[in-house]
Amino acid sequence: MNLLPAIAAAAFAALPVAAFATTITTTNVNLRAGPSTTYPRVTTIPTHAEILTHGCLQDMSWCDVSWGSQRGWVSSRYVLAVTERRTVVVTEETAPSVGIAVVSFNHGYWERYYPARPWYGSWTVYARPLPSPPPPAVVHRGVTACGPRGCVHTGATYRRW
Repeated sequence: MNLLPAIAAAAFAALPVAAFATTITTTNVNLRAGPSTTYPRVTTIPTHAEILTHGCLQDMSWCDVSWGSQRGWVSSRYVLAVTERRTVVVTEETAPSVGIAVVSFNHGYWERYYPARPWYGSWTVYARPLPSPPPPAVVHRGVTACGPRGCVHTGATYRRW
């Protein structure tokens, strides 16, 4: 009895779902030279375009993609992973199951993909640190709720955010 076909079929079935994932854009989206809207636009990718996703940042907010000969970053809000079994928005929870790796962005990326671009020499203009996260919530003692018109006081302690 030849077990080779059965072994091959089992190995094929054991492949992660990611082996079959395709990524597409959900709308017209700007392909950026870095993972932020502060980076220059490389091109605009049309709605439902198939893109090659190389990976996304650790928080899955931006993904490094290729579309044709263009390489850059798109917000993951505009990327869907399509597999044989489902279509999912790319998030920290879904990315591993569809084979999207974690990647990083640095000056080497800029050097590799953009030397012919007119904005290439402006790395320091674009590569500013991302804004700091908001300060922690302020604790107000004796407040039940705070809104746009102020706070209602009752003696309890609540956080205003």
